[in-house]
Amino acid sequence: MIKVEISEDIIKLHKDSLLPKVQRRLERKIESCGNEEVKVFYEYLLDEENNHQILKDVLVGKPHKIRGLINFINNNFQNIFQPFMDKDFKKDLESIFSYTSFRNEYDGWGAYKLTKLLDINTCPYCNRQYTHTYYSDTKKTRPELDHYYPQYKYPFIGLSLYNLIPSCHICNSNLKFKDDFYNDLHVHPYEEGFEEDAVFRTDFVKDEDGLYDIDLVDKNRTIDDFKLHLLIDEESALRDKIINSNNTFLIEELYQKHKDYVIEIIRKSVIYNKKKIDELYSDFGNLFGSKSQLIDSLIGNYIQNKDLKKRVLSKLTKDIWDEYGLKEIWKQ
Repeated sequence: MIKVEISEDIIKLHKDSLLPKVQRRLERKIESCGNEEVKVFYEYLLDEENNHQILKDVLVGKPHKIRGLINFINNNFQNIFQPFMDKDFKKDLESIFSYTSFRNEYDGWGAYKLTKLLDINTCPYCNRQYTHTYYSDTKKTRPELDHYYPQYKYPFIGLSLYNLIPSCHICNSNLKFKDDFYNDLHVHPYEEGFEEDAVFRTDFVKDEDGLYDIDLVDKNRTIDDFKLHLLIDEESALRDKIINSNNTFLIEELYQKHKDYVIEIIRKSVIYNKKKIDELYSDFGNLFGSKSQLIDSLIGNYIQNKDLKKRVLSKLTKDIWDEYGLKEIWKQ
């Protein structure tokens, strides 16, 4: 649900590091290939006549390029891909576009340096789990890299930059697993996020003046007294993608586990009204560069779209604060 930005530096690193390796592997396979159809396919990928442009698109082409490549290959190389790939052919593709080597690379360009440079602290699919990267000579940890279009079905995009989504184990391995997003479109974190197209809302009722009553969160309220909803804009161009993502990653269902956190947000929204925030900023303004920083500290999370990747549950925090009137408070 959180959009991820890829810098031009990362794109260049990925291309410059992998293009020569993949090119050499392809050239060797072409020289030794005894199957004419497979050889033609390899030559198509190598695209020697056009300065290897197709191979560059395979490695660093944006999502629409990847979809176009899959579509072209499905339509023009059916015999070698459908209904099933030959095991040796699949093995050769996996060795040419070796995700295993990329995954296990620690010193050169590989999964660890990619996730470290992306600097995504939370899973973009759910925003519920942290995805920090750390590696030293003795200890290593990083987020999993989900193949948005599954590697087992499309091994020729096993190293495609825009097909590698940093994600948590729950989203990647438990929920998505081998799902193919080619036919059932989902939100693609390198292209879009939910932002205002889908927002979390409570089902607390408002009073006759359209305001939320403090009694809604008094000491007798429990998490069983309300349900958390993900409201999807019916007019949004992303509607179907968001519905599919919600269903695959069980977003609305799993976020019911965070209703205690929502209660805390609502209580803070009542306590820290505009008057109280102005008073605190007047008394402690020397601690903060802006009133927005003060509000972030009071909330305990980020509420600007550009910062949602930094902390878990930031999207939920932003949406619930918006529901309870924070927009009016933090207008600067």
